[in-house]
Amino acid sequence: MNTRIYSTDKGQVVRSVPDNDIIIEFGNLSWKLSLLQFSMLKKFVLSIDGEYYENLNENSFYRRKIRIPIKGTNLSILLSLEDLEDLKKLFSGIPDNALKEDDIFTALYDITENRYDIQDKQLTSAKLVHPFVKYFLN
Repeated sequence: MNTRIYSTDKGQVVRSVPDNDIIIEFGNLSWKLSLLQFSMLKKFVLSIDGEYYENLNENSFYRRKIRIPIKGTNLSILLSLEDLEDLKKLFSGIPDNALKEDDIFTALYDITENRYDIQDKQLTSAKLVHPFVKYFLN
């Protein structure tokens, strides 16, 4: 089941349940990211000075002058200043509490699927109060 967190006329951000991944649709691009990856991307995108990179890359052969390389691939996201502003608008509209994991059912799912060791998912002791959870930790 997917839950739309926020949308604009240029894209949408969706939370995928039960795996808690974030799906971003923007223009003709789509990304599926963990909560940690999404938080890092959001922080990075909101910090980009579009005018600076447009001026820096004005002699580039790319039509869109703001280039965001995708680590581990030969792909890059190419944005114009208007595209960047639209992406910032999409990311800025997401409420902070939409990215929190705080229900026991998510914790139970992660543990039963052997996902409790994933680094970007911190299971606090408050989430591990159910006796069923202790069975999987032994």
